[in-house]
Amino acid sequence: MSFYIYDSKGYVGDLASNKGLNDLAIYIRKHPDTEELEKLFEEGSILKTDHLMKELSWLGTPKNQDIADTLSNLISLIEKAEDVIIITQNAEMGKEG
Repeated sequence: MSFYIYDSKGYVGDLASNKGLNDLAIYIRKHPDTEELEKLFEEGSILKTDHLMKELSWLGTPKNQDIADTLSNLISLIEKAEDVIIITQNAEMGKEG
């Protein structure tokens, strides 16, 4: 199963596998001052704010290459997103049927 990023306009991009997202969430929880990111992982959505972007920059580069790649992808997708960030497993979300 994979996870995807959506915003208020729809699909933004593929994020990560279950394992990749879980590993990234563990990495984020080990860092102080990441309340916005933790909220995104716990609730599945959050408003895109300057503070959220600052938290991403505070994380640095993980030593584990898989986590580093997932983090880099998350940052790229959040930068592309509009006003809200939504993490979902539903690849069909936002498609009209």
